[in-house]
Amino acid sequence: MNIETFVFNALAVNDPKLIYKFNKAKRLYVKGHKECAICGNRKYLECHHVIPVHVDVNLGADPNNFITLCDAKNNGCHRWIGHFGNFRSKWYPNVREYAVMSRILLEISQPERDFIVPTSQMIEEFSHSLGVSTEKFLKDAKALINT
Repeated sequence: MNIETFVFNALAVNDPKLIYKFNKAKRLYVKGHKECAICGNRKYLECHHVIPVHVDVNLGADPNNFITLCDAKNNGCHRWIGHFGNFRSKWYPNVREYAVMSRILLEISQPERDFIVPTSQMIEEFSHSLGVSTEKFLKDAKALINT
């Protein structure tokens, strides 16, 4: 990223009108996605930007850039998976693929677990968000755990 883009994004992140727009879009997203995409937790949910606003301000209110994760304040998936434990400098661009693989492993190890959103629906939504086929999405997700 060049310095001009970085400065523009940094200034935009502090624009109250944009912050309001981003927060409204995030609230709407969580209303429609009522469980953590990784662990299935239904409490203390937050909307996570897959690509952070400081990297691309244009994705700040784009639902294709969102994923619901459980609360960072309670050491949930948002903090540890979405940001590798560090909100200031880290983020995980493959969080959707990780979420699907985690969900598949949970379904195998805990078949009695009741998820609101079927894994197949998550795969469909995430592959659509990325603009790839479900087959490519799954191949990429499987590659993450083989590395």
